[in-house]
Amino acid sequence: MGRPQEFLWEKEGSPVPLQKGPDSILLIHSFNKTHVGTYTCTVTSTQGRAVASYTLWMNDLRSSVFVFPQESKTAHVQVLLELELPLHNFTVCLRSFTDLTRPYSLFSYATKKQSNEILIFKPKPGQYELTVGDKALSFTVPIIVGESEHVCFSWESSTGIVGFWFNGKPWPRKGVQNGYTVGVPAYIVLGQDQDSFGGGFDARQSFVGEISSVYMWDTGISNSGVRAAMYDSPDQTPIFGWRNFLYKIVGEAMGASKPPNFSWVVEGRLAGLAMPREPGHYRYLREHGVRHLVSLSERAPPHHGCCPQIQLHRLRVPDFTPPSPEQIQSFLQIVEEANSRGEAVAVHCMLGHGRTGTLLACYLCKERHLAGGDAIREIRRLRPGSIETAEQEQAVIRFCQCLRTGEET
Repeated sequence: MGRPQEFLWEKEGSPVPLQKGPDSILLIHSFNKTHVGTYTCTVTSTQGRAVASYTLWMNDLRSSVFVFPQESKTAHVQVLLELELPLHNFTVCLRSFTDLTRPYSLFSYATKKQSNEILIFKPKPGQYELTVGDKALSFTVPIIVGESEHVCFSWESSTGIVGFWFNGKPWPRKGVQNGYTVGVPAYIVLGQDQDSFGGGFDARQSFVGEISSVYMWDTGISNSGVRAAMYDSPDQTPIFGWRNFLYKIVGEAMGASKPPNFSWVVEGRLAGLAMPREPGHYRYLREHGVRHLVSLSERAPPHHGCCPQIQLHRLRVPDFTPPSPEQIQSFLQIVEEANSRGEAVAVHCMLGHGRTGTLLACYLCKERHLAGGDAIREIRRLRPGSIETAEQEQAVIRFCQCLRTGEET
């Protein structure tokens, strides 16, 4: 586009530009929550203009994932970390979920002198590689289909010993780069392999799927520490981690947050949840196969149009009341038709307890041939707090009785 002449930096919601001039770099000093938001950089050259957008977040991500929806030569998540001292030890843990069978990168730590300071790479199903200072070693693991995988790598300079844990289980230790020092400053990305500092991405090695529970320490880790990290409860303070995570999303990568009170009643077929309130909640539903959202609230859930792949069904039921027999039948028909096409259904009210639990218990009556009391106990076991009033309990019992006697509901 010609030689850049001017860079204009703006922040969404700010009435005045942040920076305008020949400098392409926007420096943010003492980054904190007030800096979170979307930034745009408009580049003006002799041949026209180009605009790039960046989103900065600072979040406790314990119910969230990063979603990489498609193969890309640009999409990645940058970890915003300023390391002042070189690393003589490190541990990196993360969880991933994908159906890729080609090679892909999960974690890349590059410096200006060495693009492969630290690289966690999966060249094929059943194998992980750790690269330290451009020297790689591999670990063979079981091939798992349809489930997420949690891995941890630790390395110490004094011995070169590398520890590896797969789904919480330690593997035989190996060694690489005895006496090496991992340099700084670093550019750290998720979902791409850097062949140069902050770039040089190859779409054929890009990650497609979900990444979560990312932690890094400048120390080693114990078996118990790995298990704690698996459940986002680390027993050591990381230099960055999922509970206090500074990051920037670039390109098509996006954040997806688990909706409140979400759980499966039948895995991959039917789920309950509280009202989704953020675009990330819908992305989470979409990435987990939900294509139909049944809303029992008297007002529509916010942002419901952000994921057109999810069809919204409105069955308005006043709070603390049971759904009508006609609404129960409509719900069950939606579930049956969607499941017959391999599509999952999620149902919500305000908190995912009373109205949601009532319909889910009716589903159990029909699909598992349970009596009303048994269905109520089972849905309360699966989703504590379900079914809040005596009227809702009676609606379930009456529906189940009608099913057992063959009467019209």
